[in-house]
Amino acid sequence: MVQSDHSGRSRKGCGCIWSHINIDFARIFLLWFVIVFYALFGAAVFLALERPSELEAHCRWSRQLAEFVQDHRVPSEDLRELLGHYEEAIAAGIRMEARRPRWDFSGAFYFVATVASTIGFGMAAPATLNGKIFLIFYGLIGCAATTLFFNLFLERMITLITFLTRRCRKQKQKTKLSKRHIVPNLNTQPEHGDEQEDWKPSIYYVTLILATVAILVNCGASGLYSAMEDWSYLESMYFCFVAFSTMGFGDMVSGQKAHYEARWVYQIANSLMIILGVSCTYSLFSITAIIIKQMLNWILAKLFTLHCCQSQGCCSITSLKVKEPANQQIQNTSNHHGTCHVVKASLPSKSKCKCASTAVETVCQSLDTANSRPTFEHEIRDSYKLSKDDAEKEVFWCSQQELSP
Repeated sequence: MVQSDHSGRSRKGCGCIWSHINIDFARIFLLWFVIVFYALFGAAVFLALERPSELEAHCRWSRQLAEFVQDHRVPSEDLRELLGHYEEAIAAGIRMEARRPRWDFSGAFYFVATVASTIGFGMAAPATLNGKIFLIFYGLIGCAATTLFFNLFLERMITLITFLTRRCRKQKQKTKLSKRHIVPNLNTQPEHGDEQEDWKPSIYYVTLILATVAILVNCGASGLYSAMEDWSYLESMYFCFVAFSTMGFGDMVSGQKAHYEARWVYQIANSLMIILGVSCTYSLFSITAIIIKQMLNWILAKLFTLHCCQSQGCCSITSLKVKEPANQQIQNTSNHHGTCHVVKASLPSKSKCKCASTAVETVCQSLDTANSRPTFEHEIRDSYKLSKDDAEKEVFWCSQQELSP
């Protein structure tokens, strides 16, 4: 770690404006900018894909309406009034084709499941004032409890993946050592046993495993819905992603036909698929969010190194020399309460600045004292203390229970 006098000299010599910016605000602002740009990109793509179809549908409907009025000699005002009543009936769950009732017990149970899981398909909604008031309090507790279930599911998934990958790694090393005749007995523990127990899988490896599990669940559920709902396989995959990611547009909803073969078996399988799919997709999104946060930290670190020591006008960027061991645990910059679960992630190299005016090599990173609040300069450097050769940073992932193998 850089000594305190070096820290003060570094801050005084660099004079960076960025050193007074808090990393949390910088990360939020950068993430907001990325989300806005991503939204604009998505809007442009969907405009190009969907707008022609919408215009075509409007023209086709206007033509059909005019032809119906002309052929049947019906006043257009009366016809539009009738269509308005039909739209109200659709909102209440009335359809021309036969469908099961929305508010029998199975329909009501399906509705509260979509509420608690935050899917919200929109095919059913309370029509009475009492039902709307009850939904507010019911959804408050139900959504909170379901979110807790998803978090606990994610913890167990991380625990299982860590346990299995550690066992596979141990067995692989034993086999490798036994082939080299270094360990004569396979039951003999290899060297560095403590390091074996402390080993954690890379966050990218965990993400790959969770993505594989989520894809397998999606493919299995798509096969089920394709057979039972008379959807194509691609339509079923679209429904699974919309439902499992809790978008829930409501354009396609499972279990709404009036008659099914083995109805109760299908309803149970449908519920289990939705629960498992939402849990796996939530876990994948949570892990992916950590990777996105690392990318934001990397971008902020690059921006910082480009602006450090500007007041001296003599700064050159070289590779950062870390004064701490590469495997040292680094505290998470975000202040979350709870037990921290650890997965490792490979991070790129860092930079440091040399100020020629002082003839002293200064590292643009230091830790403030315990009584002072960390600045942007110190926190962003504290999250990137690893050397160039594929070092590993331990990313602390705070949740409510301890991760045990």
